[in-house]
Amino acid sequence: MNGVFEEMRKNYVTAKIENAALKNENRELQAELQVTQNRLPDAESHLLLSEQYSENKNIEIKGIEESPDEKVTDIVCKLGTLTRVPVTAEEIEACHRVPSISKPYNIVVQFSRRQKEMCCSKRRRNCN
Repeated sequence: MNGVFEEMRKNYVTAKIENAALKNENRELQAELQVTQNRLPDAESHLLLSEQYSENKNIEIKGIEESPDEKVTDIVCKLGTLTRVPVTAEEIEACHRVPSISKPYNIVVQFSRRQKEMCCSKRRRNCN
C-alpha cells in the first residue's frame, strides 16, 4: 500500500511540474500573440498603402473583345487615339489582360508616369 501511495505522489509531483511548465508556455504564447495582434493593423495599413501606390499609375479597361493574335499594347494605343489621349508604347510599362470570371478579360495598363494615368482617367470621366 505504501508503494502505491509513493507512486501516486510521484505522479502528482510530475503532473504539477508539467502543469507549471505548460502554464509558463501558455503565458509566453499569449504574450507573443498579443505582440502579433498589435502589429497586424500596422501591417494591414502598410499593405493597403503599398497596393494604392502600385495602382496609382494603372488603369483598367473593360469590354474590349479579345482576339487570338491581339497585341494588347496596340489596342491601348488605338484606344488612346480614339479618346484623344495619345499613348505610345514607350509610355506603357506593362499591359496585359487579367483573367476573371467573365469574358472578355479586362486589360490592365501600367503607365511609366502617373500623369498619363491621370489624363486617361480624366478623359474617361468626361466621356461618360
